[in-house]
Amino acid sequence: MKLGVAGVLAEGTLDEVRDVRRLGFSTASWRLPSLDLAHDEDALLEVRDALDAEELELCQLLPPEYPSLVHPEREVRAAGVEALASVIRAATLLRAENVYVRPGSLNDAGPWTPHPENHAPETRIRLVESLRALVPHAEKAGIPLALEGHAVSPLDTPEAVRQVLDEVASPLLRFNIDPVNFVRTIDQAYQNTALLNELFDLLGDSIIAAHAKDVTVGNRLIVHIEECVPGQGHLDQETFLRRFDDCCPTGVLIIEHLPPDRIPEARRALLEFARRTGVYFQGG
Repeated sequence: MKLGVAGVLAEGTLDEVRDVRRLGFSTASWRLPSLDLAHDEDALLEVRDALDAEELELCQLLPPEYPSLVHPEREVRAAGVEALASVIRAATLLRAENVYVRPGSLNDAGPWTPHPENHAPETRIRLVESLRALVPHAEKAGIPLALEGHAVSPLDTPEAVRQVLDEVASPLLRFNIDPVNFVRTIDQAYQNTALLNELFDLLGDSIIAAHAKDVTVGNRLIVHIEECVPGQGHLDQETFLRRFDDCCPTGVLIIEHLPPDRIPEARRALLEFARRTGVYFQGG
């Protein structure tokens, strides 16, 4: 498997590509700054040239914000599908390994925000409908989709993810595993090996990529389960790395949600966990 990084590429410039390489990575993800850029072939080719100049692989292309795939209005959902279709076309030009997909929310504040009806059966029905409309674009381009879940989203449990993947039933609809997203209680934050094994047991055959971070519990009166740098929390990183390598040996583990000055310590920690676990990261 490979170790990659998110968040260093902002505009996709050659200087940013070189920053990724200086941090010790041979692959990175990139979030498109705007949907307009997805239609600008000349600008995308400039980004591809920058990646090629430093031999940096684009392990995942992330879309900017787009209309929710679970919105009650069909026209809004269709606009979300069309936005993702344009990102798929950009991914083809950029030679990205996959396109990241957010399931969306009924909360207008954003795709990773809670809503009382996010977990309702009819919300997941709308998600399946949207994904079925999207996968022909992925199949035509030969670009896998990396669907992610979260406790606040319509894909709140491993079982919910499995159900949606099975109902859409496309070989190009895959799963982007981020176990911290599925931690729902203090007990799971402290003891999460069972959650990790459940995720891999149910979804291992669909995993295409992973996000690397850690989980801790904040020292506050109301429960706050928070992200932190890998190795500085309670996630069973060795089980995570071993199970990911077993099911996805050519996949990429992407360090995310860290400023550039915290990335080196995350990289060092993951390399040490890999050494203890007996797995190997290719290409740096």
